[in-house]
Amino acid sequence: MNDGDDDLSAVWASGDSERINRALARLLTVVPPRPEIAAPEPEVLDAFADPVPSDAVRNYIWVVGNYRPIRPELEVGDVVRRWVEAVVRTGDSSAALQVALYLQPEMPEGARVRDALDYVATRGLSTPRERDGAEYLARYFLDVSDTYDRAIEALARWRGDADLGQILDRLAPYVHAADRPKIGL
Repeated sequence: MNDGDDDLSAVWASGDSERINRALARLLTVVPPRPEIAAPEPEVLDAFADPVPSDAVRNYIWVVGNYRPIRPELEVGDVVRRWVEAVVRTGDSSAALQVALYLQPEMPEGARVRDALDYVATRGLSTPRERDGAEYLARYFLDVSDTYDRAIEALARWRGDADLGQILDRLAPYVHAADRPKIGL
């Protein structure tokens, strides 16, 4: 890292969207052995004007999931939480697809898909953009046979929540008729 952005903790805290975007993009090109970095929190994306540039969100997701070494080291659940948070905060469809693709080849029991959608329910949604992000993520999980059943299982827990219920209504075209009662449709 050059041009004054060596201290990534300071870059993440700067609130300067140009510096953050530049740092995220450069981290994609660092070859091993890589220098240790501080893990960026999803809040770094708040520095960007609305809408957050898709490349910045996708770069953030790649860095959190693939750049090593990050200190402190992130547990898999924390990586998933940060990915989902980035998608929900930004409402970015391409980032939602990226996260769904990263989680598709997961362990057979599908815990990460359930964790991602359960995190949305626990987190709550307060803006139309956040609802869009959650909808995109759920839709991409429903689009793939390997993640469909796990998504239905998690979406069933969204019943009864007003914000999440609106999303369930919009997901109806992606849910098999036999599964609609499971999620309250």
